[in-house]
Amino acid sequence: MPTLRSTILVPVVFLAFFATQRAAEAQPLGTFRWQLQPFCNVVTLNVTQAGSIYTLDGYDDLCGASTRAAVVGTAFQNPNGTIGLGMTLVLTPGATPLNIQATITLANISGAWSDSAGNSGPFVFNPAIAPGSPRPASEALHWVNVNANATLRTASPGLAGTAVLRPAGSPAGVYCIRFPAGSVFTREAAVASLQQEFGGAGVPGLIHVTVSFGSLCNAVGAWNVAVQTYSLTGAPLTVTAADRPFTLLIPRQ
Repeated sequence: MPTLRSTILVPVVFLAFFATQRAAEAQPLGTFRWQLQPFCNVVTLNVTQAGSIYTLDGYDDLCGASTRAAVVGTAFQNPNGTIGLGMTLVLTPGATPLNIQATITLANISGAWSDSAGNSGPFVFNPAIAPGSPRPASEALHWVNVNANATLRTASPGLAGTAVLRPAGSPAGVYCIRFPAGSVFTREAAVASLQQEFGGAGVPGLIHVTVSFGSLCNAVGAWNVAVQTYSLTGAPLTVTAADRPFTLLIPRQ
């Protein structure tokens, strides 16, 4: 593996390459390492200049595992002088790729990172050691658990800021769901699906999910999903609208 430049020389090299626009032909800049704190994952990247864009290729060491994850991406200079990095990791065959974005400063070549699974933390240049636990595996689904009183009980990391609303004057069982800005999910015909009703084991119920629910959700802002829940009562069973807790599974892109 190529050796890294000293911590004194590296910032100078970054400054020289990112502060000037060079010829369009590819020019290798070097090999660099960053830790995705608080996790023990370290990415090692070859950086190559191609005009004003810098290509990244390398691997995530997966905390010293027997296999590594391929990493590809680009880097670029932001108008405010920071450097932006965008990377994609392919963790296992057939798995959903994990997207990572990071921003670093030229002063110390470190900064902050976040990923498409909702993880984030300091992006630390050339760590001597990399303590911590492995970064959690990317989820195939987003999920939210909603209480019957329209409060968010729990959610997957990427949807932790989900808002739930009962529109004024709405009938029983109507809930409007708004996901956090920047959420990435696949909008399919069903949009989402019910896994199970929590807190009501053994009580039969139904759920109806749509991308909108007429004026009830549309009139109060940009809500991504509308839900109406029902209970099954009587013998034979009769479907009646009712406020019910529910779990939504939303496919990720």
